[in-house]
Amino acid sequence: MAEDLCARGDHVAPAEGGSCPCGMVTRVPAARPAPSEDDALRELVARSLGEGGDGDDPDLRRQADRVLDALTEAGLLLAPPAGEEQPA
Repeated sequence: MAEDLCARGDHVAPAEGGSCPCGMVTRVPAARPAPSEDDALRELVARSLGEGGDGDDPDLRRQADRVLDALTEAGLLLAPPAGEEQPA
């Protein structure tokens, strides 16, 4: 009777991952990457999001962190590994 459990569309997946009893919702636990420590890159992205405005705006910095986190999660290398030189 899984239909009764999700009758009102309240599909609740377990916190540890998986799906609700009816099988409708799947949740995959994921670790959040640490915020970027490169302030210059964060400020550049924040200014771009703010159409050239103030890169120190807290809301724009949060949005910039989300963009940088998404790029990192997608596999983009935002900084060379420690000990490697940057290309000229």
